[in-house]
Amino acid sequence: MARITAEDCNKIIPDRFRLVVLATRYAKLLNYKVETNQIKKEKRDKPPVIALRRIAAGKVSVEQLEQDLINSLRTKTMIEPLVNQDESEDIKEEFEYLSEVCITEDYSDLDDQIFIDENGEDYDPDK
Repeated sequence: MARITAEDCNKIIPDRFRLVVLATRYAKLLNYKVETNQIKKEKRDKPPVIALRRIAAGKVSVEQLEQDLINSLRTKTMIEPLVNQDESEDIKEEFEYLSEVCITEDYSDLDDQIFIDENGEDYDPDK
């Protein structure tokens, strides 16, 4: 059986970077999820070769593989929207004070601050 190349996969995934990322993900899945029946036939080949061969043959859903990759990289789960209106009103009440907070560009209070150098001595940054 001939070796698979990236050119064989260009019909399915034209972007080489995307191909490498998706083939890597699929090869890792093959390593972790040992598909004994299918891998026995391809026992001589390593997972990256098997992954590229299956991608080129169209046996792998590229969209599903992309979604799996995105899900594996997520650090937080999706938050479902609030259904109960009472909860959303409670949240609004907790943050009502924010409209009273104002931000100014008056930095006059910094004049009274004391600055300390790395030796622990006071110094004036304006001098």
